[in-house]
Amino acid sequence: RTAVEHQPMSQWAGRALAEKDPAIQVEALMALARVGGICPTHRKPEDAPVDTALRDKILAALTSIDFAKLNHEQQLTHVRTVEIVLNRFGKPDDAGTAKLLAQLDPQFPAQSFELNWELCETLGFLQSPTVAAKALALMASAPTQEEQIEYARSIRFVKAGWTPELHQKYFEWFLKAASYT
Repeated sequence: RTAVEHQPMSQWAGRALAEKDPAIQVEALMALARVGGICPTHRKPEDAPVDTALRDKILAALTSIDFAKLNHEQQLTHVRTVEIVLNRFGKPDDAGTAKLLAQLDPQFPAQSFELNWELCETLGFLQSPTVAAKALALMASAPTQEEQIEYARSIRFVKAGWTPELHQKYFEWFLKAASYT
């Protein structure tokens, strides 16, 4: 992937978007997200104009991949690529957000902490209506305080899906966490 990122994007971007092998495509799309989010005429990515057309193409390619058929590492790459796209290109419109939620929400919770953390962060950013409840359930069963802290941090800006009971559980957790070392 790194070697591809150092080639002119015009030579490989179309192939990355059209790749048929999901294992190859998630890596190629990550490269495209990393390189496409940086305008060569700007010193910093945050100064660059946002290419929403490229964002939408990358997200469309990602949502067309059958997430459940990817192995664990490929799933991590997929979610990390979504995070890079959202970070560098911004949040998509409501339809794009709905497609991402439809793909990723059913995958959370996953079998590993790493994937759960990535999914929780991404779903929190997208304001999933189910992420708060799922994250609190994971916090209650997490074997380490570090895992609990990551889930709590991941949902700190979530506005969707809260009930008074979930708010109470969340804030009670902070009282318990005050004694963590």
